Amino acid sequence: MEIRAVSDQSLIARLPASRNLPVYVAQWSPDGQFLAVKRDWPSDGSLSDLEVWKVSEQRRVLLVRGIKYDAFAFQTRSARILTASSQAEATVWEAFKAAPRCSDSNCMK
Repeated sequence: MEIRAVSDQSLIARLPASRNLPVYVAQWSPDGQFLAVKRDWPSDGSLSDLEVWKVSEQRRVLLVRGIKYDAFAFQTRSARILTASSQAEATVWEAFKAAPRCSDSNCMK
């Protein structure tokens, strides 16, 4: 995937795919440092892989396999991202650490 400047189409970053799957949804973090892309699995698009990239370093910081539909979102004031899995679990991830911060009811504590 290539990230290009709107003004002159100059190349900002080239991000290699984790798997050869199509991307239909992408979302920037509120601070513009991270880009999350959803790669749909074959069939109906109900399951996908989520890649989160630190664009300035052209480095993938998180890969989550098997998220449900378009079920991911960045927290508004941090580099945390929420995902929902095919097992009906919600998980909050730290984009910097690529490790779950909390899962399901533990997120409310």
